[in-house]
Amino acid sequence: MYLIVNQSNFDPVLSPEINREDAYSMPFQTTKSTKLREFQYKLLHRRLATNTFLFYNVEDDTCTFCKTHKEDLSHLFWTCEKTTNFWKKLKLWLISYKAVLEDYDLLGLRPDKTKCKKQINFCLQNARYYIYGSAELQTINLLFNNFCTNIKHFIV
Repeated sequence: MYLIVNQSNFDPVLSPEINREDAYSMPFQTTKSTKLREFQYKLLHRRLATNTFLFYNVEDDTCTFCKTHKEDLSHLFWTCEKTTNFWKKLKLWLISYKAVLEDYDLLGLRPDKTKCKKQINFCLQNARYYIYGSAELQTINLLFNNFCTNIKHFIV
């Protein structure tokens, strides 16, 4: 969800002055996984299927997690209360490993530029992929412990 040329209807709150070049090159610097690179590409181009995007093919366009709002990309990844809680837990987890400071702005959008940038960007890519995968599987709860188990051996 980065600011992309010719996407004037893009939510300016979620895309403040982000360098497109950094956003597009970040997955190539942090992972060799083609699934994560493809996922990042689809996210940047807003081509991930959400319930709102698939409204004509699904019965309900409400959020898989909270069941109260329409599920578009910005809600699914950042404004849903369940997703917001997930991002807060991720920030606390990164703080506990001294990967980020307490005042770190972890929105999950910007490519990180700190000393642990590759690890943090990899973690953020995987977090977004985990959120999307959980929604795709119709999982009601984002289980942070499951995410940690999957990512821990890469970060620690």
